[in-house]
Amino acid sequence: IRPMPLTGAMLAMGAGILSGLPPWLGFLSEFLLLTAAFRAVELPWHLHLMAPLLVVAAVALAATMATAAFIKAFGTAFLGHARHVLPRQPQDPPPAMSLAVAALLGTSTLLMVLAPLWLVPLSQVMHTLPGLAIDDARQGLQQAIAVVRPVQLVGALLLMAILAISAARSSLLRRRTVSRGPTWDCGYVRPMARMQHTGFAFSQPVVALFGRLSGQRQRLQLSDGLFPSEGRLTVSAPDLWREHLFVPLFRGIARSLAPMRRLQQGSTHLYVLYIAITLVAVTVWGLGR
Repeated sequence: IRPMPLTGAMLAMGAGILSGLPPWLGFLSEFLLLTAAFRAVELPWHLHLMAPLLVVAAVALAATMATAAFIKAFGTAFLGHARHVLPRQPQDPPPAMSLAVAALLGTSTLLMVLAPLWLVPLSQVMHTLPGLAIDDARQGLQQAIAVVRPVQLVGALLLMAILAISAARSSLLRRRTVSRGPTWDCGYVRPMARMQHTGFAFSQPVVALFGRLSGQRQRLQLSDGLFPSEGRLTVSAPDLWREHLFVPLFRGIARSLAPMRRLQQGSTHLYVLYIAITLVAVTVWGLGR
């Protein structure tokens, strides 16, 4: 992240938006979904307990998996040192490109902070939905605005805290001599880039949590002796749906359709005969109706 600090910071903010973390707009939609799910318990449904629980579980699972995926992507791309010699030193893109991304990130943050203001005009659009009266739309939006106001306040305070901490850090570092050193060494005299964590290290906690559902396979090979001179760890995560569902399914379909290959002889005359027989059969069937 040292040669590309601006790109790394914007990627981290974008990952937070897509993962639904505060103080950005993605968290607002998740919060409204969770609030609606909890309030749905009051409705007179015979499945009034199961449906909200499924919604809460789906939202929580989606947010967790998205956060884990972006943590791995960010850690792999921006943390640690390059394992190979790069042809050129990476650097941030030109200011025009960075400004476009920064504008999108700022818009998302601003929409979160000003959420009650842009929720009100939605009542003019929601009443056009089939089966929804304008009074019901306004009442629902008023309830949503009442729920959003605390989230708006917390998001604004969190944003102000982030800006204050960043400004304080910059002010303190400006008065001191800043030197750079290795991020980690783990007690080694001469650490190498090959000794640092890989992208798998960032996703390993989530993979271990889901266990066999991830289909992960590990194979560790070490040389003999108390002090192995070399070792190899191979980690693979095959697609369980592909191996246990789609591959057997399509293999069975291929075996069942194999006898029909006899109809494909490569002769144009036979193909014309097939078409003629089909036309005659369709005509007879049409006359029979």
